[in-house]
Amino acid sequence: FLNAEIGSLSFDEHIAAAYLNDTITFGNFSVTPGLRFDHVDVKDTSLKTDFVSPSLGVTYRLADNTILRGVVARGVNIPGIFSLTFDSEFFVPNPDLKLEEVWSYQAGIETTALKYLWLKAGVFRHDIEDAITYEDVSVDAGTWTYVNKSKARRQGYEVEARTLPFYNITLT
Repeated sequence: FLNAEIGSLSFDEHIAAAYLNDTITFGNFSVTPGLRFDHVDVKDTSLKTDFVSPSLGVTYRLADNTILRGVVARGVNIPGIFSLTFDSEFFVPNPDLKLEEVWSYQAGIETTALKYLWLKAGVFRHDIEDAITYEDVSVDAGTWTYVNKSKARRQGYEVEARTLPFYNITLT
C-alpha cells in the first residue's frame, strides 16, 4: 500500500499479491506448477482489478551439469503510478489505463559442462493484451500520454556466460 504526496500531487495505490507454487521431482524431471493472485486498486483511476496468473515450469536434467528448462506463465504489468496520475507540461496522465495481460513462453538450456565457464541460453515470446504504448495527444503542443493498444508481441533470445572466480575476479 502506498499513500504519498509529491508537491501538489497525491495518490493512493493499493497493490497486494499472494502466490503458491511447488516443485515436484521424479527422476531427471522437475515440474513446478504455480498460481498467483494480484489485487490492484489505484484511487481516482479506473485501475481496480483482481487477476489470477497460473504458471507451469518443467526442467529436465540432461547430465549432472546440464539442464533443459521451459515455462509457460500468465502475468500482468501494472502501469506506473505517474502514468495514471502525474500531469506535466508535456505529459498527460491517463487514469483509464488497464493492466497489460501477458502470456509468456520461455525455453532454454543451462550448463557448466565447459571447465571454468557457466553458460545459459534461452528463447522467449510474450503475447501481450492491452499493451501500454506511447501516443501523441497534440503534436503541435508536444504533449503525449500512454494508452492501451490491442495486442503486442515481444520475442527474442538471451545468452549469458560467467567464469568461475579467478583471484576474486569473475567475468560476466
